[in-house]
Amino acid sequence: MLEAASVHNFLTGTIVEPHKRELPCGSGHKFCISCWSDHVQGLLKRDPNLAYMKCPADRCGEVLDIQWAPVILKRSDLVNRLVAQRQRQVIESLCLRWCPVQG
Repeated sequence: MLEAASVHNFLTGTIVEPHKRELPCGSGHKFCISCWSDHVQGLLKRDPNLAYMKCPADRCGEVLDIQWAPVILKRSDLVNRLVAQRQRQVIESLCLRWCPVQG
């Protein structure tokens, strides 16, 4: 397994052997990009309202930064769905409502 790299390097395509790179969660659990991807895509299949990319480690609970969504999910429709769910969840948690007036 190769050392972790920044999300910018992944998104710009400057990573050599990206499938061999590890990505740690905030608690330090390290998984390869393919494992993260399979895990999060599986979570999305089970829960279409998923708003967070949770760590694959058992009982970890750490959430991966949303900036990694394009790297992990690899499909714009899944990234857009995750981002929309995250926005919806934040708005609901703040008890905010969408303004009907166009600005």
